[in-house]
Amino acid sequence: MGNSFLNRRRKQKRAGRPEASPEPPIRTPEQEMKRNRMLHRLRKGRKSLTIGEAELRRICDLPIAKPMTSQEIEDFNRQVILAGPYESGFRLFEPQARALDAFFRIGGLFAPIGVGHGKTLITIKAADWAYHQGARKILLLMPPQVLHQLVKSDIPWARTKVSLGVPFHQLGKKPLKKRKQIADRDRPGCYLMPYSLLSTKDTDYLLETIKPEVVICDEAHKVKDLRAARAKRLVRYINEFNPQLLVLSGSITNRSIADYHHLIHIALGENCPLPRSRNQAREWGAVVDADVDFVGWEQLRQIRPLIGWARMAFPGEKFDETVPGYRSAYKHRLNTAPGVVATGDETISASLLIENRPVPAPEKAEGFQVLEDLCEQVSNDFLTPNGDEIDHAIHTFKWLYELSAGFYNELKWPEPEVLARKRRIPEEQAREFLELAQVHHNAKQEYSRELRSFLSNDPPSGIDTPMLVGLEISRNGGKVVGQHLAGLWKQMKDLEFEEMPEREGRAVRVCDYKIKQAVSWAKSLPQGVGGIIWCHHKEVARWTLEALREAGVKSLDCPAGDAGGERIRNPENAEFVCVASMPAHGTGKNLQHFHYALFLQWPRPAKEAEQVLGREHRKGQKADTVTVTTMNTLRWDNVLFAATLNDAIYITQTMGQRQKLIYADYNPLPQIYSSEFLRERGMENRRLDRQGQEMLREQFGVDS
Repeated sequence: MGNSFLNRRRKQKRAGRPEASPEPPIRTPEQEMKRNRMLHRLRKGRKSLTIGEAELRRICDLPIAKPMTSQEIEDFNRQVILAGPYESGFRLFEPQARALDAFFRIGGLFAPIGVGHGKTLITIKAADWAYHQGARKILLLMPPQVLHQLVKSDIPWARTKVSLGVPFHQLGKKPLKKRKQIADRDRPGCYLMPYSLLSTKDTDYLLETIKPEVVICDEAHKVKDLRAARAKRLVRYINEFNPQLLVLSGSITNRSIADYHHLIHIALGENCPLPRSRNQAREWGAVVDADVDFVGWEQLRQIRPLIGWARMAFPGEKFDETVPGYRSAYKHRLNTAPGVVATGDETISASLLIENRPVPAPEKAEGFQVLEDLCEQVSNDFLTPNGDEIDHAIHTFKWLYELSAGFYNELKWPEPEVLARKRRIPEEQAREFLELAQVHHNAKQEYSRELRSFLSNDPPSGIDTPMLVGLEISRNGGKVVGQHLAGLWKQMKDLEFEEMPEREGRAVRVCDYKIKQAVSWAKSLPQGVGGIIWCHHKEVARWTLEALREAGVKSLDCPAGDAGGERIRNPENAEFVCVASMPAHGTGKNLQHFHYALFLQWPRPAKEAEQVLGREHRKGQKADTVTVTTMNTLRWDNVLFAATLNDAIYITQTMGQRQKLIYADYNPLPQIYSSEFLRERGMENRRLDRQGQEMLREQFGVDS
């Protein structure tokens, strides 16, 4: 049965036909004439289309997928929901119904569905449907921190709502030998694998032994980077064995179509709204990507017919031949392609309020002056709190992120006896290693000082970051950067050695101004109501928990791991203040039993902010309002928040996904800064085009 399913899918992909293609678009005679003129211009002067033009024609000829009507959604619910829950009023969210319906009809799925719209149930039911259609084995990939919840809570809950007959086999949290035993048993069903297992030495063995005919990627942004081993191994398997692919993520990109090109063209095949060639996709990216500054005629020519398609398909909208116009045309083509389901303007009934409560009179807090001095040392003198040289503005971020929370990690060389014990070497040898490492460190400091001078004096294009400078010197010596800088780089490299020890970090608490504000926030919550305090660093979480307990606040420690996950997911703990790790619990978990949250540390990436906000602000939230509190006190805090807003605008422009940061209510409105100002301060944000900047100003006011 499994082989027939796989062979059927292979034949469909080779033929370029989905199992049940949507009906072709109905065009008026005028639209048909415009289309024919556009194709004539493409072919003019040639007997046949070039590959790029043929791809453009294929993309423009894709049907426009029609949204399901309310009656179609109701009929679909009746088919997939168990009789009891259906009669009791349980229904799929609209994006869930649309995504499952698209997969059932098309055989693939690309779903940039917003956080909190029920992607987990989509993945579980899609696996079940594929199994009952003849797929013998399905692979469901998810972030490792989600696996425990999936097995213990989500799958048992799903069995009470929809028909679910597929067996599940858990690969995560098993030793290597046990994982191989599970794969060797050759049992049919859905195999649950965390993305982390794609980076282990048995990855290829597991994939090729299980040989799934369907691969489902939940939170698929985890495999967006083709340079990473996990993405390479997955794509290598898919290219060789040609399984069906389902791609779901609430934050698939914040930068470039290259983030998801390798996923969307595999998932949708002939229905892909991007060129299937990676090189041609790069040409599109040269027009619509976030970092585009200037678009030349040759680049526009490669994608210009897309504007014609958009004008014809959406005659009531305006599409200028500018970067914003092309981004808008591409967004329309992406979101209307068969097999693509985006939440677009889908709304969640609960409103989202983001309030900023800066620390009042922070200068009165003990240690604040020291903290300000250290921040100034990092920002202006390019010296870390340890006194090390910082070679580029982007490397100030790490230190300012720590300092803004009131602490920093002091780096110290280990004692010779400690190093000797750890490495099981003679103490004399450990002492020698440390002396050589310090010599290398001094050489690195001298190089970093000169490198910063070079980078601050308008370096040549393509040699404007520390990494690019090092690459240039390794290839061409001092021809471009000068012999002095190249000599310092070579001296530093010559002093490196394999056994070189690293300095070890020790947290230094400088000022508790935000910790005290967090305690004040916790005490202000309504009686018997808890909330979440989100932290990035373990030290900040420890410090906060100590202060909460000292103040008598009912609190729970929710670090990484199953125990922390169980505590924060348990609705019975909704009366506690949970101090939670963003890296551990900011993705995949349903925390809608809370509706108050405080960000003691704000997440820089827009996609991470979207994920963490979506733990509470999601479909099924019963509170009228989810209230999120920030503590932007330093100017750097406001710059950090503004950089996240900047990138959320880009995602909205190109993907059509409503970002929570953009449509939230604010009190007060956040400060905004130009893309260039943010980049000068090491935020590595995306460059917004004119329309993006205008959208930012319209939403939040004038630049600061």
